[in-house]
Amino acid sequence: FNTLLRESVSEQELVEEARRATRTNPYFGLLADLYEMYAADVGLVHEYVENGEIVPSASCKIYELWVLTRIIGFLEKRYGASLGVEEYEDLYVRLRLGLVTLEYNMPRQGPFLKLAGRRLRPDFVLRSGGRAVVYDAKYKTGISLDDVVRLLAYIAEYAYPVTVGGEEVLLGAFYKLAGGLGVEERHRAVVRNGLLPMKIAVHIHTLDPRMPRSRIEDSLERSLQPLLGT
Repeated sequence: FNTLLRESVSEQELVEEARRATRTNPYFGLLADLYEMYAADVGLVHEYVENGEIVPSASCKIYELWVLTRIIGFLEKRYGASLGVEEYEDLYVRLRLGLVTLEYNMPRQGPFLKLAGRRLRPDFVLRSGGRAVVYDAKYKTGISLDDVVRLLAYIAEYAYPVTVGGEEVLLGAFYKLAGGLGVEERHRAVVRNGLLPMKIAVHIHTLDPRMPRSRIEDSLERSLQPLLGT
């Protein structure tokens, strides 16, 4: 995490750092290999992923970390300052910049699961000024019903109201791969419940390393706007 948070760290340096870590954990070498294939857009790997035939767990973690670095970069560019590390261990971290807090893979015990003595690990929870949005990164092109149900559990435990379209809602969102790079995919709401005392919304955002940088930044801005504002 210290390497990820340094300013202007090249992807090649990250890969080399992972290969050096192979001496203590051989899986880091596999992560480096998978990332290089992913970044190079190796057709065979993406074809299997897009068809839903394989979802390598290592690749999923690489995608989560890639999304983490994109969010960090967006926040630092927006506020003109670096995020500070408040807490990190193993594969979770809590970062802060002013009133904004970003948590990645933090083992948290919400008000409902506390009764059952269980904890969840949402991919990302972004907080600012008493508001919070939960984000789930999926290394695949589609979102399943099980994915939505799990995100709804995250929302129930960790989300705090934000304003979307002039309404106060509890919001969660997915980041996913593009179904086809020649097709323009826009974010959309897949859940909208107006019957509960507090409305719930789930959005889907396409965030793919193969997308042009401008589209990546646009997708990040759309996904973070309900919490950070314009």
